[in-house]
Amino acid sequence: MKYGDVIPGVLGREDLRLADGRYVDVYQFQGEQGRPLLINLVGSADFRRSSNLRLDPYLVLLGPDGQIIGQDDDSGINQRIGDALLLVRVPANGTYTILATAQPGDQGRYSLGLLSDNTRFIADEVGELNERSARLNADRSPFNVFQFQGEANQRVTIRASSEDFDPYLILLGPDGKPLAQDDDGGGDLNSLVEVTLPRSGTYSAVVNASNQAGRGRYRLTVN
Repeated sequence: MKYGDVIPGVLGREDLRLADGRYVDVYQFQGEQGRPLLINLVGSADFRRSSNLRLDPYLVLLGPDGQIIGQDDDSGINQRIGDALLLVRVPANGTYTILATAQPGDQGRYSLGLLSDNTRFIADEVGELNERSARLNADRSPFNVFQFQGEANQRVTIRASSEDFDPYLILLGPDGKPLAQDDDGGGDLNSLVEVTLPRSGTYSAVVNASNQAGRGRYRLTVN
Protein backbone atom coordinates (compact mmCIF):
# COMPACT_ATOMS: atom_id res chain seq x y z
CA MET A 1 0.00 0.00 0.00
CA LYS A 2 1.27 3.51 -0.86
CA TYR A 3 0.55 6.99 0.49
CA GLY A 4 -2.45 8.45 -1.28
CA ASP A 5 -4.09 5.06 -1.89
CA VAL A 6 -7.81 4.63 -1.23
CA ILE A 7 -8.61 0.92 -1.48
CA PRO A 8 -12.14 -0.54 -1.54
CA GLY A 9 -12.64 -3.88 0.17
CA VAL A 10 -15.14 -6.38 1.52
CA LEU A 11 -14.87 -8.33 4.78
CA GLY A 12 -16.36 -11.78 4.36
CA ARG A 13 -15.98 -15.53 4.59
CA GLU A 14 -13.10 -15.65 2.11
CA ASP A 15 -10.91 -13.50 4.39
CA LEU A 16 -8.56 -14.46 7.20
CA ARG A 17 -10.52 -15.12 10.39
CA LEU A 18 -9.07 -14.50 13.85
CA ALA A 19 -9.58 -16.77 16.85
CA ASP A 20 -12.36 -14.50 18.21
CA GLY A 21 -14.34 -14.78 14.96
CA ARG A 22 -13.35 -11.44 13.42
CA TYR A 23 -12.72 -11.31 9.70
CA VAL A 24 -9.64 -9.26 8.81
CA ASP A 25 -7.89 -7.84 5.74
CA VAL A 26 -4.19 -7.05 6.05
CA TYR A 27 -2.32 -4.17 4.36
CA GLN A 28 1.30 -3.09 4.68
CA PHE A 29 3.23 0.09 3.93
CA GLN A 30 6.71 1.49 4.50
CA GLY A 31 6.80 4.01 7.32
CA GLU A 32 9.34 6.80 7.67
CA GLN A 33 10.29 8.03 11.13
CA GLY A 34 8.54 11.25 12.11
CA ARG A 35 6.10 11.27 9.18
CA PRO A 36 2.53 12.21 10.19
CA LEU A 37 -0.14 9.85 8.82
CA LEU A 38 -3.89 9.83 8.54
CA ILE A 39 -5.45 6.37 8.16
CA ASN A 40 -9.17 6.35 7.45
CA LEU A 41 -11.33 3.21 7.43
CA VAL A 42 -14.81 4.00 6.12
CA GLY A 43 -17.67 1.54 6.55
CA SER A 44 -20.88 0.99 4.61
CA ALA A 45 -24.35 2.38 5.40
CA ASP A 46 -26.26 -0.31 3.52
CA PHE A 47 -29.47 -0.71 5.54
CA ARG A 48 -31.38 -3.21 3.37
CA ARG A 49 -33.25 -5.83 5.40
CA SER A 50 -31.41 -8.72 3.77
CA SER A 51 -28.20 -9.26 1.78
CA ASN A 52 -26.90 -5.89 2.95
CA LEU A 53 -23.19 -5.09 3.19
CA ARG A 54 -23.37 -2.65 6.09
CA LEU A 55 -20.19 -2.53 8.15
CA ASP A 56 -19.05 -0.72 11.30
CA PRO A 57 -15.27 -1.15 10.87
CA TYR A 58 -12.43 -1.36 13.38
CA LEU A 59 -8.90 -0.21 12.58
CA VAL A 60 -5.61 -1.49 14.04
CA LEU A 61 -2.07 -0.32 13.21
CA LEU A 62 0.89 -2.56 14.04
CA GLY A 63 4.52 -1.45 14.13
CA PRO A 64 7.49 -3.27 12.56
CA ASP A 65 7.82 -5.33 15.76
CA GLY A 66 4.17 -6.44 15.61
CA GLN A 67 3.13 -4.31 18.59
CA ILE A 68 -0.01 -2.15 18.41
CA ILE A 69 0.78 1.47 17.53
CA GLY A 70 -2.85 2.59 17.49
CA GLN A 71 -6.41 1.34 17.15
CA ASP A 72 -9.78 2.99 16.68
CA ASP A 73 -13.46 2.24 16.34
CA ASP A 74 -15.60 5.38 15.89
CA SER A 75 -13.40 8.48 15.56
CA GLY A 76 -14.22 9.02 11.87
CA ILE A 77 -16.56 11.64 10.44
CA ASN A 78 -19.65 9.47 9.96
CA GLN A 79 -20.69 8.52 13.50
CA ARG A 80 -23.83 6.75 12.24
CA ILE A 81 -21.72 4.16 10.45
CA GLY A 82 -18.85 4.26 12.93
CA ASP A 83 -15.93 5.09 10.61
CA ALA A 84 -12.48 4.57 12.13
CA LEU A 85 -9.67 7.12 12.01
CA LEU A 86 -6.07 7.24 13.22
CA LEU A 87 -3.71 10.20 13.31
CA VAL A 88 -0.22 8.82 13.89
CA ARG A 89 3.32 10.14 13.79
CA VAL A 90 5.50 7.23 12.62
CA PRO A 91 7.89 6.31 15.46
CA ALA A 92 10.57 4.51 13.38
CA ASN A 93 11.45 3.40 9.86
CA GLY A 94 10.09 0.01 8.86
CA THR A 95 7.17 -2.01 7.56
CA TYR A 96 3.83 -1.20 9.20
CA THR A 97 0.69 -3.33 9.07
CA ILE A 98 -2.91 -2.11 8.89
CA LEU A 99 -5.68 -4.48 9.98
CA ALA A 100 -9.15 -3.70 8.60
CA THR A 101 -11.61 -5.63 10.74
CA ALA A 102 -14.96 -5.39 12.58
CA GLN A 103 -16.94 -7.11 15.32
CA PRO A 104 -16.82 -10.95 15.36
CA GLY A 105 -18.75 -12.37 12.41
CA ASP A 106 -19.57 -8.98 10.83
CA GLN A 107 -19.24 -8.78 7.06
CA GLY A 108 -19.55 -5.83 4.68
CA ARG A 109 -17.98 -3.18 2.50
CA TYR A 110 -15.31 -0.66 3.46
CA SER A 111 -12.70 1.64 1.96
CA LEU A 112 -9.24 2.22 3.41
CA GLY A 113 -7.26 5.40 2.85
CA LEU A 114 -3.60 6.05 3.71
CA LEU A 115 -2.61 9.71 3.54
CA SER A 116 0.42 11.66 4.57
CA ASP A 117 -1.15 14.05 7.05
CA ASN A 118 -0.36 17.49 5.69
CA THR A 119 -2.84 19.27 7.95
CA ARG A 120 -1.33 22.53 9.15
CA PHE A 121 -1.41 21.92 12.88
CA ILE A 122 -1.16 24.80 15.30
CA ALA A 123 0.20 22.12 17.61
CA ASP A 124 1.10 18.46 17.27
CA GLU A 125 2.57 17.43 20.59
CA VAL A 126 3.39 14.10 22.21
CA GLY A 127 3.35 14.37 25.99
CA GLU A 128 3.11 12.26 29.10
CA LEU A 129 1.18 12.40 32.34
CA ASN A 130 3.50 11.21 35.08
CA GLU A 131 4.62 11.93 38.63
CA ARG A 132 6.48 15.07 37.46
CA SER A 133 3.34 16.66 35.98
CA ALA A 134 1.49 19.50 37.73
CA ARG A 135 -1.44 18.43 39.94
CA LEU A 136 -5.05 19.56 40.17
CA ASN A 137 -5.98 20.89 43.60
CA ALA A 138 -9.29 18.99 43.60
CA ASP A 139 -8.00 15.42 43.40
CA ARG A 140 -4.19 15.71 42.98
CA SER A 141 -4.39 14.11 39.53
CA PRO A 142 -1.64 15.07 37.03
CA PHE A 143 -2.22 17.45 34.14
CA ASN A 144 -0.24 19.16 31.37
CA VAL A 145 -0.95 22.49 29.70
CA PHE A 146 -0.25 23.56 26.12
CA GLN A 147 -0.72 27.23 25.21
CA PHE A 148 -1.37 28.65 21.74
CA GLN A 149 -2.29 31.99 20.20
CA GLY A 150 -5.82 32.25 18.85
CA GLU A 151 -7.70 34.87 16.87
CA ALA A 152 -11.26 36.08 17.39
CA ASN A 153 -13.77 33.94 15.43
CA GLN A 154 -11.11 31.35 14.59
CA ARG A 155 -12.48 27.79 14.46
CA VAL A 156 -10.20 25.25 16.19
CA THR A 157 -10.31 21.50 16.70
CA ILE A 158 -8.38 20.07 19.64
CA ARG A 159 -7.90 16.34 20.07
CA ALA A 160 -6.24 14.40 22.90
CA SER A 161 -5.67 10.68 22.24
CA SER A 162 -3.93 7.98 24.25
CA GLU A 163 -3.48 4.24 24.34
CA ASP A 164 -2.38 4.39 27.99
CA PHE A 165 -5.27 6.19 29.72
CA ASP A 166 -8.67 7.81 29.15
CA PRO A 167 -7.84 11.47 28.48
CA TYR A 168 -9.92 14.45 29.57
CA LEU A 169 -9.51 17.73 27.72
CA ILE A 170 -10.28 21.28 28.89
CA LEU A 171 -9.89 24.49 26.86
CA LEU A 172 -9.28 27.67 28.85
CA GLY A 173 -9.76 31.14 27.39
CA PRO A 174 -7.34 34.08 27.74
CA ASP A 175 -9.06 34.94 31.04
CA GLY A 176 -8.32 31.45 32.42
CA LYS A 177 -11.98 30.40 32.45
CA PRO A 178 -13.11 27.11 30.83
CA LEU A 179 -14.55 27.50 27.32
CA ALA A 180 -15.12 23.83 26.54
CA GLN A 181 -14.31 20.39 27.88
CA ASP A 182 -14.73 16.80 26.73
CA ASP A 183 -14.15 13.21 27.80
CA ASP A 184 -14.94 10.73 25.00
CA GLY A 185 -16.08 12.89 22.06
CA GLY A 186 -13.10 11.80 19.94
CA GLY A 187 -14.18 8.16 19.89
CA ASP A 188 -12.55 5.16 21.61
CA LEU A 189 -12.20 7.14 24.91
CA ASN A 190 -10.29 9.97 23.18
CA SER A 191 -11.24 13.62 23.73
CA LEU A 192 -12.29 16.19 21.13
CA VAL A 193 -13.17 19.87 21.46
CA GLU A 194 -14.39 21.96 18.51
CA VAL A 195 -15.00 25.62 19.23
CA THR A 196 -15.03 29.11 17.69
CA LEU A 197 -12.68 31.31 19.70
CA PRO A 198 -14.50 34.35 21.13
CA ARG A 199 -11.52 36.72 21.06
CA SER A 200 -7.84 37.00 20.27
CA GLY A 201 -5.35 35.95 22.92
CA THR A 202 -3.51 33.07 24.56
CA TYR A 203 -5.54 29.88 24.99
CA SER A 204 -4.63 26.84 27.10
CA ALA A 205 -5.38 23.21 26.29
CA VAL A 206 -5.30 21.17 29.51
CA VAL A 207 -4.78 17.40 29.26
CA ASN A 208 -5.94 15.46 32.30
CA ALA A 209 -7.29 11.92 32.81
CA SER A 210 -10.89 10.89 33.46
CA ASN A 211 -9.59 8.63 36.22
CA GLN A 212 -7.28 10.36 38.70
CA ALA A 213 -4.94 7.35 38.52
CA GLY A 214 -4.49 7.78 34.75
CA ARG A 215 -0.87 7.98 33.60
CA GLY A 216 0.96 7.57 30.31
CA ARG A 217 1.70 9.03 26.91
CA TYR A 218 -0.73 10.98 24.75
CA ARG A 219 -0.90 12.97 21.53
CA LEU A 220 -2.38 16.47 21.45
CA THR A 221 -3.26 18.18 18.17
CA VAL A 222 -4.67 21.66 17.61
CA ASN A 223 -5.73 22.75 14.14
